Amino acid sequence: MPSSSSSSSGDDDCPAAVAQPDWLTQEDAAARSMVFLVTFAAVLSETALQAETPLKDLADLSRLQVRDALLDAVAHPVPEATPRGGRPRSKVLEVVKLVVFLEEPKHFQAALKLNTPTRFMPLKLSLRQRSGLASHWSTTHKQWWSALRYGVFTTERKPVVDLQPVAWLKSLGSLEAIQVGDRPCQEFVVPGRDAVVLNLYEESQEPWSATMWTKRRQQAEAAAAGAEASSGKKARVPKFNLLDFTALVLEKQLLTPSAVLAYVQEYGSHACQLFCMRNQKRLSELIAGAEQWQGAKQQHALEQELLAASLANVICHGPSKTARVPMLAGTTNAGKSMILDPLVNVFGRSAVDFCPALGASMALSSLATNKAIASSTGTSSLL
Repeated sequence: MPSSSSSSSGDDDCPAAVAQPDWLTQEDAAARSMVFLVTFAAVLSETALQAETPLKDLADLSRLQVRDALLDAVAHPVPEATPRGGRPRSKVLEVVKLVVFLEEPKHFQAALKLNTPTRFMPLKLSLRQRSGLASHWSTTHKQWWSALRYGVFTTERKPVVDLQPVAWLKSLGSLEAIQVGDRPCQEFVVPGRDAVVLNLYEESQEPWSATMWTKRRQQAEAAAAGAEASSGKKARVPKFNLLDFTALVLEKQLLTPSAVLAYVQEYGSHACQLFCMRNQKRLSELIAGAEQWQGAKQQHALEQELLAASLANVICHGPSKTARVPMLAGTTNAGKSMILDPLVNVFGRSAVDFCPALGASMALSSLATNKAIASSTGTSSLL
């Protein structure tokens, strides 16, 4: 079987004088990853003729065919000719997320996320033998957002992106794109439903990390210092802001004002020292804000779990000392009823009591008839 470099996506087919495309990086066959950027580019006619399995021409290939070929390859990986050592796989390899882009001159890019780290060669061989597709696998992307971002955002060398990419999720299967004018589709829904389940713009944003934010800040300051030394002119140093402070506190675990001041005096940049000096009286408040920033995801998940548990408890066992009635308080149109409205679908409208606005007479008179829910303008509660 021809080696992976026999396709047009191999390095040997690109003359040194010709600028290589951004996706054409050296494949690392030994790398194990959960995320890959897979490219399907045109194949040289000589390569297609020499292949054991006839290679398909991209002219008649669609995004859906590429998607199905990748799903099939992950479901049926082909073992390498020379087996590698290690334990047998204990977890079935599955696709978690997959988005296929069509780009010009015609070639396909696929952002692929798997459920467990793996080497790409068994999948590449499967694509070649089962689907007749030559592919290039980039192993430089370590996270999903990075691989997806390549197809979502334009660059200087790629001013146009795919208007109608194809998306697939393990939990929901094939998705339907929402077309808004002539702009690229970035939102996807389950066919027949309205709720957006995948937003490519959001998915292609880098998750915030205190470590990475601090490193970027340090690199920016080092670059500014280097530019100043080489040019002799004072370089502009990025302003040290609250998010820089938050990242520093969380990265170095500076959880008291004294810890912050001691670290900054010894290791902080001039911009960092100036920020802390100006906000010295507010350091306790800023540190508390940093801790709240760090725990926001966990707290949000906990709040959802507590609400769900409270609703289930009072529905199953009724109001009691151990099954308290959950109550949501908020301003008008804050979304209180939206949380409890699904219970109408479960118990039926006849079992629900919709209370009038506050101040209405006899608002709860029907509770004696086993009504399930009461809601009002100011509060929503399960009764």
